[in-house]
Amino acid sequence: MAKRLGSILALGAALAALSACGQKETQVDQVEGAPVDIHASCVDPMSDPLVLAARQRMDDALRVELRQGAVDAAKEADKALAAGDFRLVASIGEGGVSTEDFGAECRVGDRLDQRMTRVIAYHDTDDKLEGYAPAGALSKFGHAYNEAMLDDPRYPYRDVCRSVKTAPVEEPTPGAELPHRYGFSYFARTSGALSAAQAARRGDLGALSQAVARDPKSLDRPDLFGLTPLAWAVAYRERDAAEWLLDHKASPAGPGCHTILDHISPMQVARAIHWRAMVTRMRPLVSVEDFNDLREAPRVSDADISDFNHGLTELNEKYRKVFNKRYLTRHHLIISLDDTGKQLSCRFEPATSQPGYDAGMCELGADVLHWRPARSAYGTAIPEDASLLVGVRGE
Repeated sequence: MAKRLGSILALGAALAALSACGQKETQVDQVEGAPVDIHASCVDPMSDPLVLAARQRMDDALRVELRQGAVDAAKEADKALAAGDFRLVASIGEGGVSTEDFGAECRVGDRLDQRMTRVIAYHDTDDKLEGYAPAGALSKFGHAYNEAMLDDPRYPYRDVCRSVKTAPVEEPTPGAELPHRYGFSYFARTSGALSAAQAARRGDLGALSQAVARDPKSLDRPDLFGLTPLAWAVAYRERDAAEWLLDHKASPAGPGCHTILDHISPMQVARAIHWRAMVTRMRPLVSVEDFNDLREAPRVSDADISDFNHGLTELNEKYRKVFNKRYLTRHHLIISLDDTGKQLSCRFEPATSQPGYDAGMCELGADVLHWRPARSAYGTAIPEDASLLVGVRGE
């Protein structure tokens, strides 16, 4: 398989700053069909200043009540549900945003973000829970609030988020793989007519048709988690619902304020769960350029980059009598990776006068860089070269 060169920039002799990027893809053949207008007007309620301001006021009032110790979790949950605010309370730490400190588990791909939740606490450097009240009070309120939300039929995401305490034993969504998992197989009873997103997750074409007829803009409206009905249909592998939505001009990129590269676009969700047939179905509906841009170069974490920089400092110190000029020379550490991200070979180009230095650079890369493999536009892991551009002091 042909290999493509991704690049990561490493400049400086001691503390090289690295950042990931990829070279432009070779264009694929022209696809057939007219692309959908993926730049239509944005219908994201979470981008509406009035919605955001209203939720900020609710959160500010909650913080005051938490500080005063006078908040009733059940009443607060009821007030939020009545206002159409379905955010669970959460904490934030090095691992990101999580509802699990407060007894709830949500499956929405690889992460939650702050706009999806009401963050009331954070983990300090010792991983202790801190916030707007003592840790015990925060825990008591958070568990009671999330339980009240999840138990209420008005909560529309009871198949996406669930109580950790009462979670039924079930299998993840068929075909879904960690860390890209969406929802649970259990559908709890809800009140009122199903929304387009709820109907899409259930594969209920009758309810889906009725929801879109009631509110045509719901066809491409993202919800609390940023997913449109098409993205949910794809995430739950509801083929008939996805086909119905595509036939009615739902966008593979989501709403106009999103792009196809957003990790929650329907196309990206299909790639994440390795549903190649659905990627193929949506491909004629996007431009060639957008489809090519889905390809991903090999990636490495910021933590690994930091470790590489640290090792580079030590390696340069060993050779400081050789590489001691004030100017820098440019070199490429080229690493060949297989489709799991495993390093197969390495070379340093152009070579320096010190074979031991060049070999040490390759050994350092093999020791500390854990690569996520490159992925094709279809989301399939593929072999590919990665490259570090390293600045070395002149000899």
